[in-house]
Amino acid sequence: MDPAADTVPVGSASLDPERGVLRRADGEETTLRPKTLDLLLLLLRSRGRLVTRAEILDTVWADVTVTDDSITQCIVELRRAMGAEGMALLKTVPRRGYILEAAAVIPVPVAAPDGAPPPRPVFAAEGLPAVAPRPALSRIAFLAAIPAVLALAWLGLAPGTPPAPPVVAAAAPPPQPAPPVATVPAPPVAVPAPSAREQAIELIEAARRRNIAPGDRRANWVAARGLLQQALALDPENPRAHAEIVFTYSNTVLNGFSLNPAADLRIAEDHAERAIALGPNLPATHAARAAVMRQQRRWEEALASYRRGVELDPTQHSSRANGGLMLLFLGQPEAAEAQIRTTMALAPPGHGFRLTWLTYLSLALAHQQRWAEAVEAMRASLDGQAFMPVPVRLALLSGLLARLGEWEAARIAATQAMAQNAEVTIGWFRAQPLSDHPGFLARQEPILVAMREAGLAE
Repeated sequence: MDPAADTVPVGSASLDPERGVLRRADGEETTLRPKTLDLLLLLLRSRGRLVTRAEILDTVWADVTVTDDSITQCIVELRRAMGAEGMALLKTVPRRGYILEAAAVIPVPVAAPDGAPPPRPVFAAEGLPAVAPRPALSRIAFLAAIPAVLALAWLGLAPGTPPAPPVVAAAAPPPQPAPPVATVPAPPVAVPAPSAREQAIELIEAARRRNIAPGDRRANWVAARGLLQQALALDPENPRAHAEIVFTYSNTVLNGFSLNPAADLRIAEDHAERAIALGPNLPATHAARAAVMRQQRRWEEALASYRRGVELDPTQHSSRANGGLMLLFLGQPEAAEAQIRTTMALAPPGHGFRLTWLTYLSLALAHQQRWAEAVEAMRASLDGQAFMPVPVRLALLSGLLARLGEWEAARIAATQAMAQNAEVTIGWFRAQPLSDHPGFLARQEPILVAMREAGLAE
């Protein structure tokens, strides 16, 4: 089957509705989020007419209450996916809605039966005689004919009676050609400039990409924070901007990059509470609040916030995985494992946090003393960046290998951990445990003992 047969043209791009992929003419493909795809399909069905924001909310978000910000975010994503022609094809009608130009979808000719080409119209210029139009009867002539018709009826002339001889009228002058009509070109359609809200959404998306970009994480978070501060200057009441900026502070504190953790955490908490107040039904605002509670070691409250975010949007994979980590911190490794595995099954294979989730899974398995599986997951996490620095993961790996009886590999891992960061010691793990919950600490102790036996410094 030709793949192109299952696509729908959108300007010069093509949409594969089954896969949710928009492919531009230059070959770049964008996988649309489910709600963004639903919105594009609605606009395609309604192409050429105004689709109001109320209609979009009733159709795309019929099952959940969201703010107009959700629509704006999807529109920005669609325009970005369309490329240079996005603004021209998808137009904003301020304070009303959106129009997808009728030219956005090009009809495809349908083949005639038996594979014959579809018929095309044939015009007089191609050999068929042109039929002259019948002249219209004027109003005066019509009125003048009425007395004659009545007279015929009064005389009793039946149908079929020979008509009277025709009256020959003077020849009419030949018709004169109509003067040419001057055509005035239509004025160009003005494309409205992006609103402050739309510009803010662009900045938020750029910040999100920077947050998870490879390279210097601290520099990325600082850069993302600057973009989000610009977004808030344009749109101070944007809940997503408040939510996203929380992560630039909480991640800095979590990874030990903050120069003043207490102050950064207070700022993050203020933004999180503002985000919840402005967008109580946005999943990102609940994830932001959970990130702050996690830093404050309020595990149960953080778990509730992560769960609320997943209830609002089941595609919030990070919130689901972090909820699993909260279960681990509460001394429930079996429940934690189930939730983390569910996340990894639902998320796309190339998700940017997959290595972080592997560290979560390794700890959940280790706390169940399933050492071989824990080693496999921890080794796989070492392929790149995760929420734990590499020396910390190597130190944990040394303990897991020791519990498995692989002493040579355990000593090598411990030596590598200390070579990369001399501060990673048994005392370091005891001084700042991931969780101070009694259930967590009891299950962590055998791993610390094994790390010491592998050669990690006290």
